Amino acid sequence: MKHHAHKQDLFWLNDMRFLAAIAIIIVHISQPFFDQKATVYPPSWWIANFYLSASMWGVPVFVMISGALLLSPQREYNSLSDFYKRRLNRLFWPIFFWTLVYLVLLYIKNRSLGLPTSADYFTISIVKGHPYYHMWYLYMVWGLYLFTPFLRKIVKSSTRMELLVLSIMLMLLSIVATYFTNAHNQAFFLLMFPFFLGYYLAGYLISITDFYLSAPKFFLFLSILIGIIAIGERLLPGHFMYNFSITMITFSMFLMFLVKNNHKRIPFSHKLREKLASFSLGAYLIHPAVLAVIRKFDYFGFPMEKYLYLSIPLLVVIVTLVSLAIAYTLSKLPLFHKVI
Repeated sequence: MKHHAHKQDLFWLNDMRFLAAIAIIIVHISQPFFDQKATVYPPSWWIANFYLSASMWGVPVFVMISGALLLSPQREYNSLSDFYKRRLNRLFWPIFFWTLVYLVLLYIKNRSLGLPTSADYFTISIVKGHPYYHMWYLYMVWGLYLFTPFLRKIVKSSTRMELLVLSIMLMLLSIVATYFTNAHNQAFFLLMFPFFLGYYLAGYLISITDFYLSAPKFFLFLSILIGIIAIGERLLPGHFMYNFSITMITFSMFLMFLVKNNHKRIPFSHKLREKLASFSLGAYLIHPAVLAVIRKFDYFGFPMEKYLYLSIPLLVVIVTLVSLAIAYTLSKLPLFHKVI
């Protein structure tokens, strides 16, 4: 079936990739203040709640970007082994290197806090795909890659409506399944990916679908959703903000359309945006280490909670810039350029 977009139409995914990396940094900076809620729900909790509600879409968007690129019939592969080889070349060294780095960091942290440091503990964390709190995504995505060649055949032979129905069915199954199990905490890391298949297909569908609303209407709709998510998390915690809630699924998809329709208005050159996108994976991998150092020194004495509405965006800028600088530096070193 012919239902694919032209190659030049996919540049907006570069912008989306970088924005998703920043969103995840916002989440990891805001989460501790959200988790410290008390029965009275202080102002700092509501501020953290707002930032989380506005940025929890990072992982779903990363999955949809992969689906838009890898499921496209435009992208051709010589064979099954050719596809797997390309994916392996791209992700093996980043996963291997940063797993080692974060296992060392986790060992130091656990030892100082009197938490488990046995070899069995770290082996299980790798098997589960959780050598550190953000690494699960890279372990999960292997499952998507493993089945992508076969999903591509489904995409190629299906109509757009059939793919839409399949995506919706997979989303609904994920929503129901997460009431009974944690999608991010399975016994084996390859068991995480089925939850994200709906997003994976949705990414491809969004890339080939035209859906136009004016930018103000998009922003209004997304702002209303942020309010619903934030208030919903106060009334029914865990049902509005996370990856497989109706609200976050809707938010993520509408945001994709917003950027797709308006990326030409972004006042930065294509070259700069492409360069930033190329370091998005590096920023994603590095930022928890940067954040750990900042927290180790108690935010260098800055009263984060007192000025949380300003301190979160300020820290996001600092962590992002430092992470990008480290990623850029590593990209210039012969032995390390493959790890970012």
